Amino acid sequence: MRLAIPTATVLLLVAGNARAQGTDPAATPMTAQDMPSAGAPRTDETAKRKIWHVGANVETHHLIRQSDLQGYASNKHVNYYSAYAQIDPTKWDYIRLSAGVYQRFLVDPGETGFRSSDIGLTYKRTVSLPWQLDVYGAARISAPTSFASEKESLITAPSARLGVTRKFGTLTTSIEGYGVYYVTRYHEMQGGAANPKWYAGFGPEIEYGMPFHKPLSVGASAMLNWSDSQEVEQSANVDPNASRTGVVGDRTFVTQPVQQSYGGEVYVRYTFPQIVGIDGDFTVAYAQGDSTLGSSSWMHDGVGHFYLFWRESSQVYAALTARY
Repeated sequence: MRLAIPTATVLLLVAGNARAQGTDPAATPMTAQDMPSAGAPRTDETAKRKIWHVGANVETHHLIRQSDLQGYASNKHVNYYSAYAQIDPTKWDYIRLSAGVYQRFLVDPGETGFRSSDIGLTYKRTVSLPWQLDVYGAARISAPTSFASEKESLITAPSARLGVTRKFGTLTTSIEGYGVYYVTRYHEMQGGAANPKWYAGFGPEIEYGMPFHKPLSVGASAMLNWSDSQEVEQSANVDPNASRTGVVGDRTFVTQPVQQSYGGEVYVRYTFPQIVGIDGDFTVAYAQGDSTLGSSSWMHDGVGHFYLFWRESSQVYAALTARY
């Protein structure tokens, strides 16, 4: 028996912490691997600065709840493996090339369960301001190498982020805004569903390093997002000139309504000391929704909902990152 797997459900699993290194699910135009913590070094550099870096990340995600979702089977467990190569022209800039592969355990016959994510090229710039503020901005362009992008006829998905960070001793606070625009060949993906048009949102994050052991920290983040879909035509046997509208109960919308979503997470992180030039960290988290996809829908087709521990996106995950 072939099991149909909703793309969104798979992507919700592989997307994780807004700050976790290496997260780059198939339909995620910009990921945390492309956007590590903004704070550039404020101390003078006395040693020769290394201008290149490489890194790798392994993540495992597990849904807290699972059931048949509108007749579809869903993955309860997904792994994600990613890597990047980076050049730092200055201590305030970097250019990074990243890619990844995710592994599902519920697949159609003949599939291995492994699928690649989109390859991304990111440029980031950080600027230090008075009052111990760091402001950063980043732009990313993607290559459509993922299965989801192929189904969406995606050409590329340019995206941007802008954020500000401030430290208060061992407490780091930040807020970030982000936006994505999807460039596709067709308005519909394979199967007839509307392709995404744009995605935007913002959210705060705090992380507290333990005074008694600074490598150990706890943190939390939240996000609020909006998204829109491309307008598609009804099938020819209905009305080839009619635009597909959103209908919920007795409410009808002239065009597809903008959707609103939310999410958040809490996490514990341990940062390892550098050994022979290699450092890294280990993160364990509970996440509801996703910082990039905003999987828990608040406003769907004009009707408000609130989900807590939603079975499609409520998950625990662990991430191990190594950098050289």
